[in-house]
Amino acid sequence: LLLLVAFWLAFRFYRSLKPVAEGIDALAEREYTVVPERGVTKELAQKLNKASHILQIQEEKLQQRDDARTTWIAGVSHDIRTPLALILGISDELSADPGLNESQRRSAEHIKNQSLQIRQLIADLNLTSKLEYNAQPLRISPYGPAALVREVVTEYYNRGVDETYSIQIHRGPKEEELRLEGDTALLKRALQNVIGNSIRHNPLEAEIDICLKTEKDMLIWD
Repeated sequence: LLLLVAFWLAFRFYRSLKPVAEGIDALAEREYTVVPERGVTKELAQKLNKASHILQIQEEKLQQRDDARTTWIAGVSHDIRTPLALILGISDELSADPGLNESQRRSAEHIKNQSLQIRQLIADLNLTSKLEYNAQPLRISPYGPAALVREVVTEYYNRGVDETYSIQIHRGPKEEELRLEGDTALLKRALQNVIGNSIRHNPLEAEIDICLKTEKDMLIWD
């Protein structure tokens, strides 16, 4: 009789504890749930439901904050785009105006370059916001890493990099023939940021070396 009573009590405790355990697992997966508040685990279930409710409210507030930040970033980017385009247009005309002296044209070119950097920073800010909330779809396609690096470096030289800066690419035959899959637009943006930061934070001169090397099944960008 004692064994039967013990078994019955253990079964009741197990049946009451099982929903609580499932509720804890749901919280671990960020799935908020309500556990029945009954039986010997009633007090434990009440505390679990209270914790679940608090976490749900916090999640909603965080989502509201993130939505507000994303909306603010998009609004600021839109408001800046028009005056920035006007500055770029005027500075481009002034830098090519033969009626200005060399110093004035250099100043206009400097304004143009700084405006381009601002535009790039705004684009990076928008992209970071989209990537953070998985709002930027990945466009995966085959590409050659060596060819991608050459393309980015060529774009910098076409823009007119100062002669005090040198950008060199180092790779071997294996890296030259290597083919991978990835989002080339995002990879180009990353390379542009690295090279751009190297130029901006070395105002006098800099030798920028980009090295591609393979180790086992990995490609290392250095």
